[in-house]
Amino acid sequence: MKLKTTTPSLNIGTRSLSKVALKKALSLSIIASAFILPLSAEDYTFNDSSPDSRLGYIYGTPDKSFFPTLQTIDISNNNFIIQDSTNRIKGAIYGAIHNDINTELLNNTVTVKDGTVIGGGSDADSGSVFGSYSYMGKVTKNKVIIDSDSDTRRTTIKGSVYGGYSGANEVSENEVEITGISQSSSPVIEGSVYGGYAGGSETSKNNKVEVDIAEIQGDVFGGKSINGLADKNIVKISSGTIDGWVYGGYSENNLASNNEVEILNGIIKGSVYGGRSKGDTDGKVVHNTVKISAEKVGGFIYGGRSDSGSVTLNSVEISAGQVDGYVYGGFSENGLVSDNKVFISGGVLENYIYGGRSTKGLATLNSIKILDGNIKKNIYGGRSKDAKAVKNTVEILGGNIDANVRGGYSNNESAISNSIIISGGSISGDSIVGGQIRNISGLATDNIVTIKGTPSFTNAIIYGGANYDDYSDRDFTRLAKGNTLNFYSNGLSAKNIANFEFINFYLPANTKANDTMLTLTDTEDTD
Repeated sequence: MKLKTTTPSLNIGTRSLSKVALKKALSLSIIASAFILPLSAEDYTFNDSSPDSRLGYIYGTPDKSFFPTLQTIDISNNNFIIQDSTNRIKGAIYGAIHNDINTELLNNTVTVKDGTVIGGGSDADSGSVFGSYSYMGKVTKNKVIIDSDSDTRRTTIKGSVYGGYSGANEVSENEVEITGISQSSSPVIEGSVYGGYAGGSETSKNNKVEVDIAEIQGDVFGGKSINGLADKNIVKISSGTIDGWVYGGYSENNLASNNEVEILNGIIKGSVYGGRSKGDTDGKVVHNTVKISAEKVGGFIYGGRSDSGSVTLNSVEISAGQVDGYVYGGFSENGLVSDNKVFISGGVLENYIYGGRSTKGLATLNSIKILDGNIKKNIYGGRSKDAKAVKNTVEILGGNIDANVRGGYSNNESAISNSIIISGGSISGDSIVGGQIRNISGLATDNIVTIKGTPSFTNAIIYGGANYDDYSDRDFTRLAKGNTLNFYSNGLSAKNIANFEFINFYLPANTKANDTMLTLTDTEDTD
């Protein structure tokens, strides 16, 4: 094979390598070319005994980085293992790096292990690890593995970790995997973690972050895009501590859809989002999921959230652990919120729970289902401040609810055709309300409350409709018309019932003569 001695070129946006950097890159290219076939792929381990000639300058900065041979052909299928405890890599690590819009960076893998410390330099990317980095081209199927396989040495990344990064093209099917032996010796990531990051208007899709155990001081993104779609990205956390927030998929100004977050254990200090968008017009958030059994989530949990777009078909499932913040199946500041779900089968929830909530948009067809768990604050099937809450549902089959229950709630509009079904559990709050309003012009009508089984709610008044500012309000047209109470149990007690047009008692099969179906303990009249 004949060595090429022409100067290789690497141009990152408007930044290019300095003359010193080019000389270094050329030297590196020739050294690597002497023993690598083909030139487009490389297997290499950089360890404590590797020569400094394996390091070079990126962007003309004095901080040394590790990156592949600088050739004018495609860079794919590289496999780099970094196990250097001497902290010689002050810059960044790149499994592949290129600038050409027509060059796809494909199937590169970087593994950092055995107590390696990356970073400490002055460059903006100092300490970061990239499976592949392109300013213009596609980045596909690259992977970063961060491992601490020793009880005494912690692999430390002082920057961020990217499975794949492109400044202006699609980023797809990239992965980050972080693993260790124990929490005390697990890898430390001082920045954030991205399965895939796409700049410009391009899509970040099918990327994945999997954390077996780690200490991550920044945020975690399955996939992130600035102006493009964030679709089908996944975050799975089995253990560890995350100081920041967790996003399955995040788009600054576009659709976030079909993303997933699953947290099996560990402590999340920030909030958790299945899908998140901030976009004004295209910022829809659709069909994202969050599953939680973590030790603790300190922030809020959102199946999906958008500042201005519609939020639909998102879900949250909680089976264990403590959640300090609010829980939303879906939330939007200005858009429609519909068909979002919250399912709770265990855990301690310290704050409010919403199937769906919007500040200015309609909240409809959202639902909450509770099998078990300890709920400390109010439950809302659907809520809107400035628009209607319609056809939302709360179903309670078990658990301890130390608060109130609302099928639908609107501050400034109407709460219509919402539903509450209670067949088990204990509710110690003072009110169960099918539909609630907080104004004198809205309606709380056509709501349904259904009681089955043997639940407990002895301290509660059960309302078809209610006015938050005056629970004694008995205006039939606004608060009772069309509201229905369906009662299938016997031997239960409540404080009172109010604002129902229809009350239906259905005798259970085990009902005997002189049985009492419902005892009301309030001294005030029942309406």
